Amino acid sequence: MPKSTHPNLAELLERCWQQDPTLRPDFSEIIEILQQIAKEVGDEEDRPKVQSSSGFLSVLRRAITDHKENHDYSRDVKT
Repeated sequence: MPKSTHPNLAELLERCWQQDPTLRPDFSEIIEILQQIAKEVGDEEDRPKVQSSSGFLSVLRRAITDHKENHDYSRDVKT
């Protein structure tokens, strides 16, 4: 994992790669974590940033927005 990877993103990726599927986060938790990372990074926009990460963050923000607009959360309710 690149050293410049946001620590929360690195932790999320490691959890997603768990061999035991029960230890992996569910999709709603992944979205929540990604939203928090995007917010934290957005709060730091006034600070100088690494150019290579800015493209990734744009894609991440767009993916989160698209998911929120197109996902039927009523189907995520576990019964």
